[in-house]
Amino acid sequence: MSDKEMKKIWQSANDGDRINLSLSQLLDSLKTKMKKIDRTLFFRDAREIVAAVLVAVFFACKAFTEDISVPKLANLLIAIWAVYVIYRLLDVRKYKKVSDLSASVKAQLTQQKMYLQKQAHLLDSALSWYIAPPAVLGMLSIIGRSYGDVIDWGNIGLSFFIIFLISWGIYALNKRAARKAYQPLIENIDSVLMQLEEN
Repeated sequence: MSDKEMKKIWQSANDGDRINLSLSQLLDSLKTKMKKIDRTLFFRDAREIVAAVLVAVFFACKAFTEDISVPKLANLLIAIWAVYVIYRLLDVRKYKKVSDLSASVKAQLTQQKMYLQKQAHLLDSALSWYIAPPAVLGMLSIIGRSYGDVIDWGNIGLSFFIIFLISWGIYALNKRAARKAYQPLIENIDSVLMQLEEN
């Protein structure tokens, strides 16, 4: 059952009518959507982990070859941050595992809902753990590198503006993904759980 079909059923019902949706249709629809999002999340996590490993290796090497102490520290902290990104991505995956395969459908759906809420929170909070640390450390490195020389405020301002634009773009994409990808699925699970309560 598609979202459009469900909306038509909701809109065509009178206020006092009880809306009857087939539980098996809801479960099938939900299962299809969960498979799709699981595949998307798997490839997203794989891509992010590979990128984080490359960032960690690159900035760790830069930290050891850098002569200026502030950029050296910033590079080392960026490498540590990249490892932390891997930890955060893998940490959320533990909520996906179904601990008891004989658990009721309701228990499994509740666990899936919690997993989706954790994934949504991961994207909602991306500003604090994913975007801000490398942006601040990048700015710190730029300032540290410029400190000994004649400071070119034009280049520093341009660099900060570029970092801000990239950070804002990543933030907006994460917020949009949290709203568009996870919220409808969470609402679908709530619908199925309500139907299970009624049966």
